[in-house]
Amino acid sequence: FEHLFKNIPRGTYAIAVYQDLNKNGKLDKNWFGIPTEPYGFSYRKKGQTGSADFSEAAFDLQTATVINIDLIH
Repeated sequence: FEHLFKNIPRGTYAIAVYQDLNKNGKLDKNWFGIPTEPYGFSYRKKGQTGSADFSEAAFDLQTATVINIDLIH
């Protein structure tokens, strides 16, 4: 999947994505709080419960940039 964002102001950003396999509009998690659907963050950062802090996934956007995110499942 590919998405193009246009006219994003320069700054510091982080990206979080997930694949909503059952189309219920949320990232499903097990009873431990670990995602059960594919998810990913900019710079492939992953916390112990699946989430990454903003600072762990942040990047500085100054010019046109390509960010590839591998989904973790």
